[in-house]
Amino acid sequence: MPVALAGLICNPLPGFPLKYDSAEQPWSIGEGMLGLYLAALGGQAQCFGADAEERRGFGQVHPSEPPAGDRRLQAAEESRSPKGRIPLSSCDETDVRYPMFMLRSFKYRLFPNPTQAAGLTDMLGSFCDLYNACLQQRIEAYQRRGKSLGYIDQANELKAVRLADERLAGYSYSAEQQVVRRLDKAFKAFFGRVRRGKGGFPRFRAKSMFDSAGFRVGDGLTICRNRKITVVGIPGEIKVRWHRDLPAGAKISTAVVMRSCGKWYIRFSVETPDAYGPHPFREAVGVDVGLTSLVATSDGCRVPTPKWIGKASKKQRRLQRALARCKRGSKSRLRAKMRLARHAARTASQRRDFAHKVSRDLVNRYSHIAFEDLNITGLASGMLAKSVLNAAWGQLISFTDYKAAYAGGLVAKVNPRGTSQECDCCGRVTPKTLSERIHDCPGCGTVEDRDIHAAKVIKHRAFPWSKGLGASLEASSQRVAA
Repeated sequence: MPVALAGLICNPLPGFPLKYDSAEQPWSIGEGMLGLYLAALGGQAQCFGADAEERRGFGQVHPSEPPAGDRRLQAAEESRSPKGRIPLSSCDETDVRYPMFMLRSFKYRLFPNPTQAAGLTDMLGSFCDLYNACLQQRIEAYQRRGKSLGYIDQANELKAVRLADERLAGYSYSAEQQVVRRLDKAFKAFFGRVRRGKGGFPRFRAKSMFDSAGFRVGDGLTICRNRKITVVGIPGEIKVRWHRDLPAGAKISTAVVMRSCGKWYIRFSVETPDAYGPHPFREAVGVDVGLTSLVATSDGCRVPTPKWIGKASKKQRRLQRALARCKRGSKSRLRAKMRLARHAARTASQRRDFAHKVSRDLVNRYSHIAFEDLNITGLASGMLAKSVLNAAWGQLISFTDYKAAYAGGLVAKVNPRGTSQECDCCGRVTPKTLSERIHDCPGCGTVEDRDIHAAKVIKHRAFPWSKGLGASLEASSQRVAA
């Protein structure tokens, strides 16, 4: 990002935001982020003298660890008592139940008019400039002084930035704090990757890729009585399509305004205090996920892979070839790029909708559900990578997990090693290739579909108590003469 450092801030090192003081106060922050922000915009900055207001930082921090201030905040957060817990003295020991305060998200479509859509786009552009300026300040601070800035260091300068830039002054202050907090989360994730021996330093963001802004409901974003929303800095009220109601008695904490393929959405984070567990036992089931049959359950049910996946792949190839033929920088390339993005978003929406329906059906029928603990990342690096990613096993398991938790059920994951080779009746291991789709045990003579039999093995590994006399009789009725 081009930054005109010279003449922006009166420092011993021109343009650098941090200044040496004394041994007692080794580091203090002046108006550094303000200068970098204005430099990023190409504007004129005011020189701040030695009498400018100074704020003390947290001291030196190694680049592979988070700032000490964040550790203090984390310790204070961990010291809080569990929310909503019922004391043991208030009820009998066999009747203790803890309310589950679950955080759920609800996504709705927004319909802004052209003026509001342009205002939302300008707001995201301003937040993108602020994000990049904060990132530039962190980079400069470590390169020149060897210091790691934290969220509090940069959030303390937001008021000065708002005074200098009229655009940011017109938007919500808490939303701009969320932008700084987003960068802080990116650095915390980077520190975690460094400890694991990986990289991935946070990058500067383009305005075309900065597609969301977070708000606190009631502070920057308000839900009106006519079921429309208002956003600070955006004229008028924005229409919302409420295709489903929020849970009764739920507390709305935050909201995220998003842009995707030219369309606008809002996602509310809702705390639902009305979920208690466990609920009455219904039935246990094992689920084997695959490519030919997306789901095969231990009671014999199969869900085939949707046919639209193949059609979507063919159309995606055509759109990608059309995009490759367009000249870079041309308007036709932008139109082709938007067509490809809309098709990819539609395919993802279909995949997500199908996973929601399958997971909801599983949770409605069973209270205890077992899956394989698959290494999807490893499977997606082989010759079947495209098919594995299109199947979206991880998404299905994740949806089933949170739905079961909300309903008071349980989702367990078992070791996938040998689930297709092991016999559920006698325990004998019979090696098979991927082309063999029938389980034929030479030990006990059991003959059954491979996927369904693997689902039974998964079920009994996760829930050994579910393998009783009825299961043995059912298996013996499927034996054939040797």
